[in-house]
Amino acid sequence: MISDVYFAQALAYDLNQNSSAIQQIQTQVATGKRVSKASDDPTIWGELRSLESANQAQTSDSSAASASLDRLNAVDSAMGQVVTDLQQAISIATEGANGTLSAADMQALGVSASAILKQVITAGNFQYNGAYVFAGEKTGTPAFDATGNYQGSTATNSQVFSNGLSVQMSYEGDTVLGDATLGTGAMGALTNLVSSLDVGDQAGVQSALTQLQQALAQVSQFRASLGGAETLLQNIQSQATATGQQLQQNISDLSDADLAQAAVTLSLEQDQQQALVGIASSLKSMSLVNVLA
Repeated sequence: MISDVYFAQALAYDLNQNSSAIQQIQTQVATGKRVSKASDDPTIWGELRSLESANQAQTSDSSAASASLDRLNAVDSAMGQVVTDLQQAISIATEGANGTLSAADMQALGVSASAILKQVITAGNFQYNGAYVFAGEKTGTPAFDATGNYQGSTATNSQVFSNGLSVQMSYEGDTVLGDATLGTGAMGALTNLVSSLDVGDQAGVQSALTQLQQALAQVSQFRASLGGAETLLQNIQSQATATGQQLQQNISDLSDADLAQAAVTLSLEQDQQQALVGIASSLKSMSLVNVLA
């Protein structure tokens, strides 16, 4: 009798294990996933969480790189207009420095130069999604006042990616466009040009011309650095996309169920269940209900 009890207990255990296996396989067939929760396979579940976290980081990198590229393209477009403005100012300065113009003619040129200065100030206060790009960290405040004086910060903001790379997203405007009061960069050159033309100072116009040429080179150099940053962002985006695709494949390899194999295994487990139930039914010493209990 004791051996019968032990046999019944072992049979009940086998039936419970078999029932759990069938339930797990049926879940795999229904969801298409081999691992749906930690208890299915703790090791694989942990690996999946790690892979999914890494995949999310790559997705975030790709999205951030795309948004950053859009931002830098817009900044470059604004600086492209500054290049055009400075080229026009150089033409005005060249005309004003030739020594053949009357005071009235030079003042008329000064009006045109003043309009260009205002356009460059507007470009210096370029906003992207409501942020002043050339104000450093002070993105809520215009980078330049109405006369071209820099009023932003010396610190800047950057977009940081999961691999540790960072790309500058805001800029210290006076290093790009100068400052009117200090007489530096485009702001200083244009301010000097306007004041020199207004008073008919040809030597001052000639000096402003040299400044304008230097300012043009300064802005062009900045645009070149933007191009380098755009290339880096494109590489980050491409790498994030490729890595994300590989991670997604790894996730699928770990978690996706082999439905054909699952169907075969399910059939075998169901056959085993029938066999176990048959054995339990043949027991004369206790009912199936007692066995399963």
